[in-house]
Amino acid sequence: MTKLLIAFVAFSASALLAQKPDEVIIEDSGDVTTLDQFKHLKTKGKVHWVRNAGPNEAWFVRFANNVSPCQDGQHEFSSTGVTECVITYICPHLEECHFPYVSSLTLNSPGNDPEIIVDGGGPPPVPPAQRRPRQSTPVGKPAAKPVPNAVPKQ
Repeated sequence: MTKLLIAFVAFSASALLAQKPDEVIIEDSGDVTTLDQFKHLKTKGKVHWVRNAGPNEAWFVRFANNVSPCQDGQHEFSSTGVTECVITYICPHLEECHFPYVSSLTLNSPGNDPEIIVDGGGPPPVPPAQRRPRQSTPVGKPAAKPVPNAVPKQ
């Protein structure tokens, strides 16, 4: 029974930690802080925008061209509306996908251009210089398999 309780507590703690969103801080100028300009997240990650002046201060975020990596295509966030984005976009290739957005203090004020970057789904591609050369075989003929202990023809 004790092992089951320990396993449940460990699972619950890891689940809570996994669900904690990454905060992106919006300064009093409307700009996103330098450290948060290019926020890297994975699919199922969460981002939560906040003002550095406090939770009651206004801010507004809109993804460019209404294209968002967030759940249900949500592309506008504000201090008076939705404040958190759950990344549901799956990058279709191994590299990262960029989603620029505008942050500002109000809907109509000019903003800056930070990005949410969704990391790709696998290891980075191997550079051409490090790839193994391909063994080409004539079309229609299978490659010959080496025979163990064979003596080469002379």
